[in-house]
Amino acid sequence: KDNDQSEKAGENGKEEEMEGAGDEKGGHEEEKARLIENLVEEPMEED
Repeated sequence: KDNDQSEKAGENGKEEEMEGAGDEKGGHEEEKARLIENLVEEPMEED
């Protein structure tokens, strides 16, 4: 039982950490999505 509790606490800690880092990551994902959308909307033109 003690092991289960410490494991759960560890999982919760990880989730909180992920959420914190998620803000930064989410920003990058949004940026990437926008870049991809731009590429799709405007076909690449050779300079």
